[in-house]
Amino acid sequence: MTDPIISPRDGDNGEPDRLGVYDDFAASENRSADFAPGLVSLGFLKAAIRRSARFLLVMAAVGLLGGFGYYVKSPQSYQASASVLLTLSPYENNLTAPADNPVIAETSAVAELAVQKLGLQESASSFLKTYTAASAIDRLLTITASAPSPNQAVLYASAVGNAFLKFRADDLLEQNNLALQSLKVQVNQAKQRVNSINAQLSQLPSQPTSPTQASQLSKLRGEQTSATAVLDGLQTAILEQTQTKANLTAALDRSQVLSVTPLPSSKKKKLITYGAIGLIGGLALGLTIVVVRAMVSDRLRRRDDIAYALDAPVRLSVSTLGARRTLMPRPGRAAKRDLDMQRVIAHLHSAVPRSTRVPASLAIVAVDNGLVVAQAVAALATSYAGQGTRVIAADLSSGAYLAHLSGIKGPGVQTVSRNGVNFLMAVPDRDDPLPVGPLSSVTSPAGPAQAGYTLVASDVSADLLLTLVTLDPALGGEHLATWAANAVVVVSAGQSSAERIHGVGEMVRLAGMQLHSVVLIGADKRDESLGQLHGSDEKAGVGVLGW
Repeated sequence: MTDPIISPRDGDNGEPDRLGVYDDFAASENRSADFAPGLVSLGFLKAAIRRSARFLLVMAAVGLLGGFGYYVKSPQSYQASASVLLTLSPYENNLTAPADNPVIAETSAVAELAVQKLGLQESASSFLKTYTAASAIDRLLTITASAPSPNQAVLYASAVGNAFLKFRADDLLEQNNLALQSLKVQVNQAKQRVNSINAQLSQLPSQPTSPTQASQLSKLRGEQTSATAVLDGLQTAILEQTQTKANLTAALDRSQVLSVTPLPSSKKKKLITYGAIGLIGGLALGLTIVVVRAMVSDRLRRRDDIAYALDAPVRLSVSTLGARRTLMPRPGRAAKRDLDMQRVIAHLHSAVPRSTRVPASLAIVAVDNGLVVAQAVAALATSYAGQGTRVIAADLSSGAYLAHLSGIKGPGVQTVSRNGVNFLMAVPDRDDPLPVGPLSSVTSPAGPAQAGYTLVASDVSADLLLTLVTLDPALGGEHLATWAANAVVVVSAGQSSAERIHGVGEMVRLAGMQLHSVVLIGADKRDESLGQLHGSDEKAGVGVLGW
């Protein structure tokens, strides 16, 4: 059974055409509008939250510790409750008193009286924050005060209760006094009115001698009767108001602070409360960061998005070879990681062209996570060398991952021994970013062979040439044609943007290489996309050939 590779279509001049993806992706408004990587949906956000589970745990732990720290650093608070017994006065309504009394108790006037009684050096508005008032029935008001110590809380509650009684008494007595003063003024006016009428009557004869005198006398006598009645009513009202004052005074005397008791304080409960608040706050902040980061990120994760950006199918995806998962695998994941690594190696093995041309060649392009890709390339080279194949592994990565993994520190072609198997490794000098490989004879005279130096001679004896590559848009990738004819691109989910991934694919194609497939590592287990090209292969600009 033959393995498929992806080959570019031929242009009119006999050279491989660019596939048009760059124009479609970067310049075509229609296709750019259709491209929507990482669609923001509920499932997308759930996946982002699952990936960030460790971060969320850290944020929750930080919030929990922050809550504990705030409790330890903040002043301890104790509470006391004062019960105030109220006897309603004639000026108060038993239906509205339960709502009115707490409002009065929490006014600045009452707080000011309490501050003066306690001798505190703080404002009434500040003291208001230390207590609350509540009333369930008309004759009972409950004051709850907070303070740094139990004794101080008792003093605060008692002072507020007595301040409320004083303010209430002064207000009610003032109402009574104003009513009495108003009645006294009206009585004086009524007396003056009666005296005025009596004076007018005294000037008229008791027996009128004319109809005019009779009419005037009758009118004044009617006014006298009315004015006397008003005066009598006002004098009665004064007597009633005086009695009301006596009743009011008695009611005020019977109103008092019944008891003041400190409330039980549980340090453990407060510690748990502060910790819970901090934990919830830290978790909420972490979720906000995760969701916002997922919504604004341009890093690709889905197979379909990566296939679209590279214009090549994702033939293999594994979930355990992400950067953190590889360097710090969780217990029990080592076996799964080894299995996924074997799958990647097997896929790269299938991508090596089976032809009579010697040497066979394959470039493995690491878009990101070069260390993981280097491990797979080293294992693939070891596997072939162990079967008697003469292998050259070239490390053209920016971080020299393959060389470091094999213990090579200098440039040149050197023999590497891994697991008792020997093969050659070519490492370019860092000052020569465009090294030419042994396939330079197939390039044109003006091609990459003249742009760099020859690292591996074209007559080197080898059956297989494996090349680990990382590409920089500033340098281009035309020299890759001297190292391999086919390429496999390895992408880490969530590590690179669509623009970067697309740029790597373009550089591979501009080098005239065949893009065999894409390998996705660190893939999301819940990604249900296929990673295949949409539409026909001809429309996408690629063809499937067998070897």
